[in-house]
Amino acid sequence: MHKILDVIVIGGGQSGLACGYYLRRHKINFLILDKEEKCGGSWLHAWDSLTLFSPAEHSSLPGWLMPKSENLFPLKQEVIDYLCQYEKRYELPIECSVTVENITSENKIFKV
Repeated sequence: MHKILDVIVIGGGQSGLACGYYLRRHKINFLILDKEEKCGGSWLHAWDSLTLFSPAEHSSLPGWLMPKSENLFPLKQEVIDYLCQYEKRYELPIECSVTVENITSENKIFKV
């Protein structure tokens, strides 16, 4: 694929999604590349028993509060569900199953 974009975000986890939220709000032409086959970021590889270390109201991404959990701290699957719903809610342009191997610069344009 040969496209010229304003921004390419590498990684579709929480930080990448938050960046995507602000890039979309500012109408910047961007793409998020993620190595995972599906949404959920690094949470897909976490222990099933892993939880957030703060309540949902303190763990939200910009623009949309994380739904409250029945537990004090949201469970792994609740976080994954929230991240997946966040992607859809903001229609973030994400390409999955992409591994970035190299970034070069040529004529003031980065090639990924």
